[in-house]
Amino acid sequence: MKNSSTFNFSFESITQLINSTFTKIKKTNVKIAKKSGEQYMSLPLIVALIITCILPFIVIAGVIIILIFDIDIIFERQIDKLDRIEE
Repeated sequence: MKNSSTFNFSFESITQLINSTFTKIKKTNVKIAKKSGEQYMSLPLIVALIITCILPFIVIAGVIIILIFDIDIIFERQIDKLDRIEE
């Protein structure tokens, strides 16, 4: 028995893929917090991506700050409903 997965390149499938990707990005937040749980900042992921594209040196400074001060970056996505049934 063969298990395979296929993806058809059509306008509908590509549009659906792009829409689902943007929906996931819109529902994701980036949180910057201490290990103890104290939250410094929370941004939508799309805003964080735009900031890093416009000002890439902020990414470098952020990595240095994270390493020095032992800070976590948390990606949190809101889930409206479960699409599958867990057994």
